[in-house]
Amino acid sequence: MDITIDDSDLRRAIGRLLDETKRDHGVVLRENGRGIIRNIISVTPPAQGKLTGSKSTTGGTDIPGAKQRGENAVKRDIAQVLYGVTPEHLSRFVDEWEADFAHEGAKKVGVMKRKVLRTAGEVKAWHQARRTKRGRVPKIRWRSTTGIRRRDLFYLDVGYTTNSIFNSYRKGQLAKVGLLSSGWNAAAASLGLRLPRWITRHGTLHGSARIKTGAHSIEITAENAIRYAGDVEGLPRRIQWAVQRQAEAIIRRSDHALKKSAKKSGFK
Repeated sequence: MDITIDDSDLRRAIGRLLDETKRDHGVVLRENGRGIIRNIISVTPPAQGKLTGSKSTTGGTDIPGAKQRGENAVKRDIAQVLYGVTPEHLSRFVDEWEADFAHEGAKKVGVMKRKVLRTAGEVKAWHQARRTKRGRVPKIRWRSTTGIRRRDLFYLDVGYTTNSIFNSYRKGQLAKVGLLSSGWNAAAASLGLRLPRWITRHGTLHGSARIKTGAHSIEITAENAIRYAGDVEGLPRRIQWAVQRQAEAIIRRSDHALKKSAKKSGFK
């Protein structure tokens, strides 16, 4: 997906800033480039548009609650379709259900014997088959009609495996939180923007960036190469918001500096 944004307000704001500042223009431009990328990351899931200027424990700009929100979403989705039990309990499932569970409605979702997942590969396949293109697991009671009470559908769509396999798989999925945001890591690194460890741990290979700074302008070309980035709802609108927010921040700072200077000079 190629996204073209309207940066006219940003250009005007930066032009005004450069006319007023005594600081090195290159430094100012890169500083605002960091602001744009920071804003973009602040609206990339699991972040929801809030970003503070404080520092996290890992030295990067903090995105309040985003990591926890992402991990909670992973846990909820997995809990809808996978459940860990002891090996003994799993054996009883096979003995008690494999031959006897034959409800016609259940066959539309998967017969009971297919619910016993003995390997990590089967667990992964079970989970992946129930995810949408956006990576989430919709609740089965919202999408299936089987002749069974809808409150019982949950149990039909849960696969059972051993606790060790379940915990290992869930740990691996939790470690992927921040992968979508990591598509902007290359741009952040190019501009010197520090991000939380849960984003930077995925490296800079999931995106690319080209930064070109002129005497009075900066051009940022960034690519998020995560395959499902284009499925993020309202992505063009989110990025437009990020650019617009930076323009508004520049104007606010400029107005504040002007008022402060006027007050210092004796004007009210």
